[in-house]
Amino acid sequence: AVLGGTYTVLVMDGRPSNDFSYEGLGNYDIHFTVPTVSENGSLINGDIVSGDITIGDIDSWTFDLEAGKVFSLIAVNPEDSSLSPQLFIYAPDGTLFNSGTEHNVTRFIDQTAVLGGTYTVLVMDGRPSNDFSYEGVGDYDIHFAVPTVSENGSLINGDIVSGDITIGDIDSWTFDAQSGD
Repeated sequence: AVLGGTYTVLVMDGRPSNDFSYEGLGNYDIHFTVPTVSENGSLINGDIVSGDITIGDIDSWTFDLEAGKVFSLIAVNPEDSSLSPQLFIYAPDGTLFNSGTEHNVTRFIDQTAVLGGTYTVLVMDGRPSNDFSYEGVGDYDIHFAVPTVSENGSLINGDIVSGDITIGDIDSWTFDAQSGD
């Protein structure tokens, strides 16, 4: 908000003025979220969280980072439902850090935290505004990783390790090296 105080929200039928059918009547829901709110909890480094979006829903999550830390965040629609996960990432000062949507997988890879503190992620359906089907609902998973995490352990020189990648997954391993290796 530019100024502190009480704001007013007006709700009305959005049909064109030349539509005299008067069919735009009925109940409605208002989904309201201030970006610093964490409705669903914290994102944990190397972990996966799950949620679901209903019609018009906005979910929120938070994560803490130091300035200059690099992170990756991927949101997926694991069931290939009509949901196109759209993410808005807000910096600790409330400014928009990044946003985007793709069909089933929305990726923010190797992002650098500009400020230290608590970041907020808003999740909603990202279907185009001219898609009036309102069917963009479903489950989602968020995969979150900061490179220092070793989710799967250490890599040993000359050894073989195995893993599996699910849609949107981020697996992490570590290895030790000396300067010049």
